Amino acid sequence: MSQGAPNDRRRIPPAADLHVHTRYSDGLDTVPDLLERADAWFSLISICDHDTITAYEDVPADRLTGEVRPGRASVLPGIEISCRIDDLREIHLLGYFPSGFTPRFRAWADQLAKSRRER
Repeated sequence: MSQGAPNDRRRIPPAADLHVHTRYSDGLDTVPDLLERADAWFSLISICDHDTITAYEDVPADRLTGEVRPGRASVLPGIEISCRIDDLREIHLLGYFPSGFTPRFRAWADQLAKSRRER
């Protein structure tokens, strides 16, 4: 995500960044800082941290509604899942959850995050 803010947000067409990271993964921003920057540039973002959905504990519920409001980015729940193909190759799979994370998925993601920490 670019630093700074455009001069006039009303002239920026609706835009999305569906692959951003927070400090819970390999990003540098806290969730509040990320949202503040996103508000200047995007209508929609998706936090896709590696193998964790912990950042969503810090996302205000009203950001997850999909409601478009000028100067306030909505957040599409997402995750980036590391998948090992063999001993040498790994791919990263992006998953999006427009209806939100189910309790079953949250439990699975907790186990995924735990296994990542143990690697």
